[in-house]
Amino acid sequence: MLKFFRQRTPVVLPEKPSPSPFTFLKNLVNSLTDGVLAVDGNRRILLANPAVSTLLNQPSTEAIGKPVWEVLRHRELGELLDRVFQSGQGEGKELSFGPEPRLYDVRASPLPEGNEAGVVLTFHDVTPLRRLENLRKDFVANVSHELKTPLTALRAALETLLDGALEDPKHARDFLQTAQDQTERLQRLIEDLLTLSRLEHPNAPQTPASCILQEVSQRVIKALNPIAKKDQILFTTQFPTSPLVVALNADELTQILFNLLDNAIKFNRNDGRVTLRGNQTGDQTVIEVEDTGVGIPPEDQSRVFERFYRVDKARTRERGGTGLGLAIVKHLIENRGGTVAVSSAPDKGTTFTIHLPSANRARSPFHP
Repeated sequence: MLKFFRQRTPVVLPEKPSPSPFTFLKNLVNSLTDGVLAVDGNRRILLANPAVSTLLNQPSTEAIGKPVWEVLRHRELGELLDRVFQSGQGEGKELSFGPEPRLYDVRASPLPEGNEAGVVLTFHDVTPLRRLENLRKDFVANVSHELKTPLTALRAALETLLDGALEDPKHARDFLQTAQDQTERLQRLIEDLLTLSRLEHPNAPQTPASCILQEVSQRVIKALNPIAKKDQILFTTQFPTSPLVVALNADELTQILFNLLDNAIKFNRNDGRVTLRGNQTGDQTVIEVEDTGVGIPPEDQSRVFERFYRVDKARTRERGGTGLGLAIVKHLIENRGGTVAVSSAPDKGTTFTIHLPSANRARSPFHP
């Protein structure tokens, strides 16, 4: 039997024809995630891969044979092409395209020498990268400013005490109180920064959680009532008669309600009202915080959840806000699969609306 197998003629499979170099190159270019255009000496498009379709605002196949200026009306791109054709040297530049501008790193390289001149253009979208860089710069600048303000006040108070005010009990107490207030402000800022950092980069998946809205809101309103009474602001609640279970743990819901209700007090008017509502709608838990305050201008509403963004900077700093409260609210809610939105009109008040998966749905191990 072994001899039989050794004497058998081996089976030779037919070889598949190798793709032509042009076909291989075309397939390679079409698979790239960056946009690629090749133009000839007359600035007509020789090649356009699918990734460049969004930039051209048309299918890439329809751009073949057209002048590049016809499908991409961009003065700086034309100037870049002219320079590369004239010098024969590659060059790159970041250019903005589109009605909602996106930034591209555009690289222009001369085609290998042949019978006709040509240039290859590659388009790498760097919009997300630049956006992150700007966010980082803004964050560093904002943190530096927020730390500098209380530190300056703290240093001034301590220097005054050391220069002799310590010997005057009446004034010494005022400066010590200032130092304590600024120390507490620094502590709040650092705690909020640490909380936000943890929420943006969680180390572990969220574990199921639930708490009763009526119980948590009662504790938060009790803590904020003394502040509200100073401005003669009235709290009202609208809840179902049965306990409303929310898919958050008590600490998360406390932090969310505290930030939203505290803002509703800060930006309200004397004799104003703050209303907290909660209800169950289908498989969603809906929570609303409504105030009768000064409102938020339309141009600011899309930015209120950004870190350190303040609509009324003077009032926020006067009341000791860190500018991170709404960013923390947004991350806490989104980490639990929910959403938060704001609706407002100047001088008519503001409403923050939270949608969360129902607690039973969120706890289900079979729910994706």
